[in-house]
Amino acid sequence: MILDKDGTEKPAGKTGAICLKFPTSPSFASTLYNNDEGFIKKYLSEYPGHYFTGDVGYKDVDGNLHIVSRVDDVINTAGHRLSTSQMEEILTHHPDIVEAAVIAAKDEMKGEIPVGFVVVKDGLKRDPKDLEKECIAKMRKELGAVAAFKSCLVVDRLPKTRSGKIVRKVLRQVTNGERPEIPPTIEDARVVDVIKGQVEARGFGKQVNLDFADDAEAQAEAEQSRTQ
Repeated sequence: MILDKDGTEKPAGKTGAICLKFPTSPSFASTLYNNDEGFIKKYLSEYPGHYFTGDVGYKDVDGNLHIVSRVDDVINTAGHRLSTSQMEEILTHHPDIVEAAVIAAKDEMKGEIPVGFVVVKDGLKRDPKDLEKECIAKMRKELGAVAAFKSCLVVDRLPKTRSGKIVRKVLRQVTNGERPEIPPTIEDARVVDVIKGQVEARGFGKQVNLDFADDAEAQAEAEQSRTQ
């Protein structure tokens, strides 16, 4: 079943939490190792009477299930659920960008807004602000003004674990002005300090303030996004 926050089933084509309604097979999912309370809290409590898979998706009109992303990869912007993986894919399709990460920043009006971090190709000499404007315009064109994507930052490197996984939680904490929890598996902790300095220099922190929507068309789209 596809459920919204209050447990109501979503109609076809609408994205929500993917859940399995009880009863299920007794051997379906017994518990987490040495953590019964954690199992109940994570999988059984949020949607009573259902097992929460942790995935977000939708059913089409034929009843086929489409998985969009993990719930942690979804940003709730003014009631709209946005996939960070989809936004990252749009950014990495820019010919000058090799890596991208999109995280959720706190926003008083919309709840959360997306903020992008991008890494350019080695040896590329471009004005970062011009590239950031292009990324914002590309996102607006392909995803629409509803995404409220108005903040993007070019960085030299992204924080990663030794296995190559981007540590998005650290980026989110730095952007929101929180103390970053640096995992012991991080490849180079110095990257976090560098990004933190860039973030603070560009007006990020507890309140994101990096808006390139200064032309008439962009302002109109921004107003449309606010009303939506």
